[in-house]
Amino acid sequence: MPSNLSILVIDDDIQICELLTDIFEEHGYAVSAVNTGKQALALLQTTPTFSLIFLDLILPDVNGLTLLQHLKSLTSIPIIMLSGLDSESDIVVGLEMGADDYISKPFYPRVVVARAKVALRHHQLQPFSNIPIRHGFQFDHWLFDTENHKLYSPQNKKLYSLKVNTLYCMR
Repeated sequence: MPSNLSILVIDDDIQICELLTDIFEEHGYAVSAVNTGKQALALLQTTPTFSLIFLDLILPDVNGLTLLQHLKSLTSIPIIMLSGLDSESDIVVGLEMGADDYISKPFYPRVVVARAKVALRHHQLQPFSNIPIRHGFQFDHWLFDTENHKLYSPQNKKLYSLKVNTLYCMR
């Protein structure tokens, strides 16, 4: 699955950042790690191509839940909360605020990798999950509905029918 997938780790614990970097690089992922919310936002402005984000709940400059909500308003990238807060209410609040998953510290590295793969797999399927298509095909996260001659971009936006008909005739 890794081919060109990158992960952003946002955690003030340098050892956690190093551990996650080592784990995911061993599995073929590119990893960037930052220690504050401010650094994360700056990095996301210059490198908006991350496939997955791990976000600590407690950061030195911003509440992780506040940052989670802000990130969710900007992107559809899956975000997994990673926190030492492990009560039932902490987990439920994190998920209800928009986290795609919640992993409590300490964690098992193989479990983190497995859950990351699940989040990535679900995210790849997500763009077309609400489009009922009986006849068509997908390519590079695009969906072509051959029955209705509609082409959907990875962001689930439909192209004009004239353009789609032209593309369909060119095949």
